[in-house]
Amino acid sequence: MFNESGTIKNVLYNLSKVPFPACVDSYEIIIVDDCSTDNSVQIVNDLIINGNTCKLVKHDINQGKGAAVRTGLKHAQGDVYLIQDADSELSPNDIPLMINAMDQLNVDFVNGSRYLPGPARPLYSYKRYLGNKFFTFLTSALINVKLTDMACGYKLFRKELYDKLVLQENRFGFEAELLIKALHIKRNNITEVPVQYFPRNIGEGKKLGRTDALKILLTVFRYGLGEKLKKTQFKGSRIASVIIAIVMFWMVFNQKFWNDEGRIISWDIISYYAYLPATFIYNDVTLKFKDTYKGPHKFVFWPETAPNGGKVIKTSMGMSFLYSPFFFMGHAAAYLLGYDTGGFSPPYRFFIVLSSIFYLLIGLHYLRKILQQYFSQWITFFTMLLIALTTPLLIYVTVESAMPHTYNFALFSMFIYYTIKWHKSQTLFNTCVIGILAGVISLIRPTNAIVMLIFLMYDLKKWSDFKIKWNLFIKNYAKILLIGALILLIWLPQMIYWKKVTGQWMYFSYGKERFFFDKPQIILGLFGFRKGLFIYTPLMILAFSGIPLLFKYRREYSWLIIVFMAINIYVIYSWWAWWYGWCFSSRPFIDYFAVMAIPLALLLHWIVKQNVKLRIIGVVLVLLIGLEGIHLSVEAYYGAIHGDSMTKAAFFDSFWRIRASEKFPALLEKPDYDKAIIGIQATNKP
Repeated sequence: MFNESGTIKNVLYNLSKVPFPACVDSYEIIIVDDCSTDNSVQIVNDLIINGNTCKLVKHDINQGKGAAVRTGLKHAQGDVYLIQDADSELSPNDIPLMINAMDQLNVDFVNGSRYLPGPARPLYSYKRYLGNKFFTFLTSALINVKLTDMACGYKLFRKELYDKLVLQENRFGFEAELLIKALHIKRNNITEVPVQYFPRNIGEGKKLGRTDALKILLTVFRYGLGEKLKKTQFKGSRIASVIIAIVMFWMVFNQKFWNDEGRIISWDIISYYAYLPATFIYNDVTLKFKDTYKGPHKFVFWPETAPNGGKVIKTSMGMSFLYSPFFFMGHAAAYLLGYDTGGFSPPYRFFIVLSSIFYLLIGLHYLRKILQQYFSQWITFFTMLLIALTTPLLIYVTVESAMPHTYNFALFSMFIYYTIKWHKSQTLFNTCVIGILAGVISLIRPTNAIVMLIFLMYDLKKWSDFKIKWNLFIKNYAKILLIGALILLIWLPQMIYWKKVTGQWMYFSYGKERFFFDKPQIILGLFGFRKGLFIYTPLMILAFSGIPLLFKYRREYSWLIIVFMAINIYVIYSWWAWWYGWCFSSRPFIDYFAVMAIPLALLLHWIVKQNVKLRIIGVVLVLLIGLEGIHLSVEAYYGAIHGDSMTKAAFFDSFWRIRASEKFPALLEKPDYDKAIIGIQATNKP
């Protein structure tokens, strides 16, 4: 009970009139006051003086419903417990039905349900209904039990079951924790009973708010998924994924960038994301509404203008495909929590951030499955930690969360894994996965169509293998054609969009931006202090050092990785802005970390096989490079590494720091974008 002076007397009166079934020998009513500030306690004391047999227990400070229930149960003497809120939303008239259900079905837990067919109920908030159904669905999916109302306050359970539970939640997450933990112990020993419901709103004393809803969501995940994880026998490499997930979630929730209107859906992401709100919220992918819109929503679209005057989204729609499940979750959350439902408010940004971690974990899952085929648990474990925590991937998951590189890392990991599977078994499923992945990868970044080289060159160890590979493709020509058809199918919506907006089936939306294949900036791209791959992602020094070892230990990847990376290096650094704008390190290479993880793991494997002296040197070198990779990410986060104007002097000025010095700005040299776009490399000093 907390500040329920308007209802507590009526609730106690109704409880005193309950016709308990014959199976009930006796009962007691224990009221726990959670430090009410109104006259609720005085009302209860007056009732006790006038003969009411209830017992009052008081908290000195407000602790929440969960704490109040635990306090009450400590004082309870019976064999069966029922939770009754001090408001009047639930009717004590339903208590006999719940007791009879427990007695007749011989179950240990009876859950009230406001949604099972039965008594007539007043209408109430649709948002609250959707929220309850969402939490219930999530709980049911995690526990694998069909529930209809997880959050109902009426819960009847036996003392024997309760004594096995260790409950921790103090506030509104209590119902979720109680139900989920009970189900973990006795999944098939529960039933639900329809109950009456008389809902209140906030003005009438309803205490559940937006923040409570978010806490309940986290509680469902914590106990629904967390209990499963505790029971899982983790192998070493799986522990790596757990460690990485903890680090990523801690950083993301510590920063909460989704609350910043200028973060997450900003810069390039505005274009990657634009297809979703334009299509599903504003119902106009042509963006014709943009200049004349007078509705209630806030939005940001940055279209280019096509020759025919159409407003064309600059980037292709591959990222929108990957964002889409999280966009719809964000849309539902915005609606339920009362935020702007125009596609750009905090719930949308929050779920886009979660999507980055989700795809990272997908990528790590498949990377683990690849590496475990060739290396030990420990080598796989350390390779995964190095890739995720000592490279710019850390920044692009937690800070620049919605950029495509984490997502591409996941897709490349999957593509490599299914390439291996396809070459072992050319099933229809493996074929379809290859086609779909290739289509999505190329739709996100068209130059990544080079991913097909992995499929074409895998397991080519010597020249004679080309004939074997050719015969394999000829034998499975129908499946090769299916891969091509699926790639085309993935691209079809993009082509239809271009045709609708620009009048052309294929359209280059980058205007004057182009590749200068006659002027690739490879040396600067790999070794330059502005964005050099080996300067700002030193782990790649180790990964590239492992390539020669492929010819001795893993020849199926040797020529594949050499040719694949050579072409990528050439293409990446032929782009007019080879430093790729304001960013950290040579960000396009993040896409290929799954490829480079193989020679990296092989180098680690080679190091541990050497004599003690070489092994110590190797381990120390890997450790130092890993720590420097983390240090560089920290520098980038705090601004000691500039987004596009770094120089040798600026790099060494920040080398032992994590924040920029006072003289740091004077050491920068900004690239001349106007000259770069016509193929001339130049810088301007501040």
